[in-house]
Amino acid sequence: MISGIEKFYCKSRLHAYIWKWMANKIFSDFVPYFPLSPLILEIGTGQGLGAIFLAERLKDSSFIAIDNEHDMVKAAIQNVKKKDLQERIRVEWGDALALNFPDKSFDAVVSITVLHHVPHYEKALIEAARVLKPEGVFMIVDFDFKASIFPRFEILIGRPASIFTWNEMSGALQKAGFETQKVNFYGMGMFASASLKSLR
Repeated sequence: MISGIEKFYCKSRLHAYIWKWMANKIFSDFVPYFPLSPLILEIGTGQGLGAIFLAERLKDSSFIAIDNEHDMVKAAIQNVKKKDLQERIRVEWGDALALNFPDKSFDAVVSITVLHHVPHYEKALIEAARVLKPEGVFMIVDFDFKASIFPRFEILIGRPASIFTWNEMSGALQKAGFETQKVNFYGMGMFASASLKSLR
């Protein structure tokens, strides 16, 4: 759950600037990790920008993009329509802690600066593992809260529901059944990782 102030921030020019930087700097590094013609679940899609960015680069991909904020779902639907991607991106309400999908449904799951909003984020990792096919890809972009300036900013706009470092996230991923293939660290304490669901 995000605060009203953070909803305002998500629609601001500052957010748009950070998003553009993040997309160009980070996502392009991880596009090669996605399988061919994937069905991808994005959790916490917000305005749908992540699904749109990836759909424009993974030409044979299909998406289900979920968010637990009804106004964000509406905004994402409108943005998807503006890009004429509604045949490939389905937007709906959903909860990262209780995904309404069968086991082994997706080739990839994406979480973009979402998990620090999720209480008990470890449960969200377990749910992601459940709905992923064996060797499916789980991409996470988030903040290492020891290295980031964002905790202080987050206190002003709505305190995170979860605080973690990359080392803590890495351990939680392993416990959930993932093997990390790549992790990059960027400015502002941001990290991005690609992990595979193990076959065990």
